[in-house]
Amino acid sequence: MTTSPRKDITNDILSAMQRYPENEAFIIDDKHYTYAQLGKITASVAHSLSEIEDERIGIIAENRIETYAAILAVLASGKTYVILHPAYPEERNLKIAGLAGLHTLLCTSHVERPAFGTDLFRVINTDKLSEKAPSELSRLQFYPPEEERNAYIIFTSGSTGEPKGVPITRANLNTFYQAYDSLNWNLDEHDRMLQMFELTFDVSVVSLLYPLTLGASVYTVAHQDVKHFKVFELLEKYELTFATVTPSLLQLLSPYFDEISLPALKYLGVSAEASQTQRRVRQPVRPDRGYDLLYLLPYSGFRHMQALQRNGGYRKTISRYPRHHC
Repeated sequence: MTTSPRKDITNDILSAMQRYPENEAFIIDDKHYTYAQLGKITASVAHSLSEIEDERIGIIAENRIETYAAILAVLASGKTYVILHPAYPEERNLKIAGLAGLHTLLCTSHVERPAFGTDLFRVINTDKLSEKAPSELSRLQFYPPEEERNAYIIFTSGSTGEPKGVPITRANLNTFYQAYDSLNWNLDEHDRMLQMFELTFDVSVVSLLYPLTLGASVYTVAHQDVKHFKVFELLEKYELTFATVTPSLLQLLSPYFDEISLPALKYLGVSAEASQTQRRVRQPVRPDRGYDLLYLLPYSGFRHMQALQRNGGYRKTISRYPRHHC
């Protein structure tokens, strides 16, 4: 009996860059970036990472194309990324950096340095690399690392309020990707997909990376935005076809349910808030408007996720992992 080769999310994203260079990869604050542009920046960042020995790389979470390229570059380089949030106090960011053993930070020149104590780190300005390094995607070589090496470490506050690191291995990430993909979404390179979550939350990983494996477009929401207004604006203005949101965001939009019409939307996912898992979420538009409503239970560290499709009528657990703290 033969088995199909194991899917690798990073390799599939790099392949999509090659197949769909003119497709729009990201729409960020109404600015459009193609897969060719994303690949060029990713290659530049990966080149800079090839010159340092650090295994763990800090990335400051900006809503910029360079930030998303930096995540891909770290994964393609076989290293581990750790997200630091610009709205967190300096003390918390330095605590996370210390626990993760970070010595290198990737950010643009727009970051306010004092918030991160950047005098303590090697800082690579990802928006300045195009002038200094080769940037052709063809020069970006993917190094498939050992499956048990970490892809990223996500920090939670835990019950004490102190940051605790949850390392996610390449095996974890690829198992989740394979299981998520096996849900047989009706999605391809023509779809337009929402990413509204903070990069410090693990639900952002699938919202960010999965569309890129398809050659689809990712529409982002900045941490400074008023979330529910921005999400509705993107859904309506750009006729998004796929969105995962929080139950609380739907609650904020509930006064407008009777007015909302999103005929292009195929799937609406509900996830990311443990406090909401037992609450039934009202469907925000009538069933005759055509999309599947998914109930996605929160999956911290990709431990557990269930999906219920209205039209398909099934519930399926697609992954469960033990948690390990740094």
